Amino acid sequence: MLAASDVILTKFVYSYAFSWDHFVTWAWYAAILWLGSQLRENSNWLRVGGAALASSVSFFVVSNFAVWACWNMYPKTLSGLMACYAAAVPFFRRGVAGDVLFTAVMFGLPAVAAVVARSMHKPHGTAAA
Repeated sequence: MLAASDVILTKFVYSYAFSWDHFVTWAWYAAILWLGSQLRENSNWLRVGGAALASSVSFFVVSNFAVWACWNMYPKTLSGLMACYAAAVPFFRRGVAGDVLFTAVMFGLPAVAAVVARSMHKPHGTAAA
């Protein structure tokens, strides 16, 4: 669904050319999905938070490198690569904020629900005689 919506937005909404950097992006999404699935059995706040931040940072690095390598928007020099990364920083800030919020909700809600469910099943004392 992610790939299909990306194709529709790229081709029909924004009228951009479709190129190999899209496949890099999709492959990295799959890698991040795999990383998240590895947290299923042994998750704690540090591992989940670290994985969320690692996902955001690695996606920023990989996807912007692919944009720099694929398109002619920046010179194919180190300064061109750094300009590409610098231009993407505002998007990175929002991406990290969204990833951290989404991670907190998706991993936090089940934990809160489990605590509430356990508290509802505990006896709350005995009635006075």
